[in-house]
Amino acid sequence: MDRLKRKIIYTVVVGIITAVSFFIMYSTTENYIQATRATHQLGGELIALEFEEEDVVNVTFNFHNTSTLDIYLQKIAFNLYANGRFLGNYDMREKTLLPPGETQITITAKIHRIYMEGLRSEKEYTENLLWVTKGGAVIELPFKGMTISVDIIEYWVT
Repeated sequence: MDRLKRKIIYTVVVGIITAVSFFIMYSTTENYIQATRATHQLGGELIALEFEEEDVVNVTFNFHNTSTLDIYLQKIAFNLYANGRFLGNYDMREKTLLPPGETQITITAKIHRIYMEGLRSEKEYTENLLWVTKGGAVIELPFKGMTISVDIIEYWVT
């Protein structure tokens, strides 16, 4: 009879350990799936580039969060070029919520007077300008301060 009780106790203990293991595996897997969805095709797609003034350009990026998680954009930084001419380095360091779905982020880029001469000559030479943004964004996931970097290389023609 003692042997039967021991077997029952061992079976119950092993069953509890197994149940806890499956629960931990399930929650870890679910978090991993959501983190993968959050970063999959997150992007930083350039969707608009407009002049506010002669030397001020508004650059708008679209971020698409396909997960159910709220993630944060810690910073975005990029170099701006027009027809291959460097126009400066711009960034936004405000922590910005990227909820599930699409979020547009607009950065105002004031072009330094040193680079304005080159931009003016390009505008005189051609009607269309090929704009390029090269940089990246730092995204914070809700798992113990985990961050990832996303490259942003986008083109726009005006």
